[in-house]
Amino acid sequence: MLSGQARCDISCRRTFDRGSRVPYENPEALRRLIGGRIRQARQAQNLSQPDVAKILGVTATTISEWELGKTNVTAAQLAALARFLDKPPGYFFDELNIGKYRSLLYRD
Repeated sequence: MLSGQARCDISCRRTFDRGSRVPYENPEALRRLIGGRIRQARQAQNLSQPDVAKILGVTATTISEWELGKTNVTAAQLAALARFLDKPPGYFFDELNIGKYRSLLYRD
């Protein structure tokens, strides 16, 4: 095992120095978490889904599906959203919000 670095076992559970697992075990919950953060950031800027969609070159339906956690956002799209919504990329994974999703994200 690698000490002080991320390591991945056969089931793709990743562990970091602080001992927490990245929420890959429940991708639906992770999509909902990211989607909720997209919606919060968009609404904080008083932007509509069509406004954001036009800037990113996607449809308003795509923005809605991201916000509802129905489809995945690519890394490039998330980076563009972060720039456009004036948020750091880590905002969408803010650990302060993981607490309310903990039971969905992590299996005991």
